[in-house]
Amino acid sequence: MQRYLLALLFCTALVRAEMVDRISVVVGGRIIKHSDIIKDIRLTEFLNHETPVFTVAEQKKAAARLIDQALIRKELQAGIYSTPDPAEVAALLQQLKQSFGSAAAYQRALKTYGLSEDDLRKQLSWQLTVLGFVSLRFGTGAPIPEAEIRAYYAKHLPEFKRSGKTNVALEAVRPDIEKALAGEKVNQQFFAWLDESEKNTPIIYNEEALK
Repeated sequence: MQRYLLALLFCTALVRAEMVDRISVVVGGRIIKHSDIIKDIRLTEFLNHETPVFTVAEQKKAAARLIDQALIRKELQAGIYSTPDPAEVAALLQQLKQSFGSAAAYQRALKTYGLSEDDLRKQLSWQLTVLGFVSLRFGTGAPIPEAEIRAYYAKHLPEFKRSGKTNVALEAVRPDIEKALAGEKVNQQFFAWLDESEKNTPIIYNEEALK
């Protein structure tokens, strides 16, 4: 009888644990828990100064972000990529603090969102890691064809004029155009890689956990 009660208590504990933090997605063997999704929403909205919303739709968006992160983490482990400079992370964190106007407002926001400063530091470090990965992995540095530069210039000339620049001749804004086009190419390659990686990675969803 005692053994039966112990087994019953153990099963009940497992059920309670599952209710508290269920597995939402498994990405190639990497587990994304429901708590990970909730924290991602809190962090994302904190950085955007927006109110977190935990609807099923928002949870699915967060799950998609975490799936992308899992794919990137897998690639990071397979290659040689540097970690962000702690000083750069600290500088970003300081900028974030200042965006709240005062130290008191910043601390209140942390409490409201249920986050710690360490959570923010890790998130900012991860964002810098991803930027470094994307730049190194997909930034070829190849010259932009002249035809693409001229086509971009013709399309965006009204925007250059509205920007307040005193000189909007092609040669004057060429560096801005080359930077924009290079960024577009990097983004295209990066998202194409993400799509292909997702197709080639077993992903298991637990729809019940996204409710």
